[in-house]
Amino acid sequence: MNTIDKLLVVGAGSALGLYLPVLKNLEVDLFIYDKDKRRMKDAISIDGFKEFKLRRCSEPGFMLNLTPASIHHEINKIYLDNGWSVYSEKPLVKSDDELLACKKYLGERLWIAPDICLFDNYQEFSRLVRLGGSVLNVQCVYKTTGHELWHPRPWVFYTLGGGVINDIFPYFSRVLFTLLGSYKILDVDREFSSRHDLFPKDKIHESENVPVYCQAKLLSEGGVHIDLELDFNSKNNESYICVETENYRIMYDPVDTASEVKILDSSNGIVQTFKPSNPDQRGLGIQRILDSKKYDPFFSVHANKQDIYREQQMILLLNQGERSG
Repeated sequence: MNTIDKLLVVGAGSALGLYLPVLKNLEVDLFIYDKDKRRMKDAISIDGFKEFKLRRCSEPGFMLNLTPASIHHEINKIYLDNGWSVYSEKPLVKSDDELLACKKYLGERLWIAPDICLFDNYQEFSRLVRLGGSVLNVQCVYKTTGHELWHPRPWVFYTLGGGVINDIFPYFSRVLFTLLGSYKILDVDREFSSRHDLFPKDKIHESENVPVYCQAKLLSEGGVHIDLELDFNSKNNESYICVETENYRIMYDPVDTASEVKILDSSNGIVQTFKPSNPDQRGLGIQRILDSKKYDPFFSVHANKQDIYREQQMILLLNQGERSG
């Protein structure tokens, strides 16, 4: 066991607020770094972080990567190569080469969000699925009417590393892996957009043509058929995973930490609901790792190293529009 006494957050954007309730309860010194000096000063003055000097990168600690999606791999590699342990926001990588480069660290010094399988609502969801008997089929649906209606920087979803697959599919994939094990891609269809209209003039050069719609048919290793539909430009908002078992159907939204879990009857009537007691749980994986200032390099919030690697392969294949064997 090694003692970890500091946690560095790289990136002080909107994602930081989602992690704060858990981070503030950690028994470590909290440091922050962001190229945007104003955002970094706010994190220091408002949230109590200490400023991190880049020259201290050679002193190993634990790093939470909340930088833009386009540079996750590059930032992770800098700290991993200097002996740090890293918890990275999604997406982890943008290419097969990047995935191979970090494979040796997976589940040992590198972990990937989301850690939703530690949340109250997932725990209840998985319990009900197990009680329901054999799983017959699964539906995964995410639709949003547009980021400009709710996000302060909507263009970031249409830059390198963005798109609906990188941003949303990891939530569903994590549930599928923990419930059903590995899966393969039988068919996939994608649509692309660059949404230039969302970009400020000084950011338009960052625009990328990214997948904004994905429809796929997956098959679990146990033979369960999974229908997937993800849409960034829908006419309505909805997000859920619905598992049909021998005895009933169970539904919840893996993207929303405050989502209720519902048991449905054959006519979609709600038979029972479960409401999570604490929706502010993002970062529980970090808390688990750093519990009592002890870091066990073999701890993982995922099933095993092979599953983490396989999951990242599936995300890359969906982005590439390829089937898997």
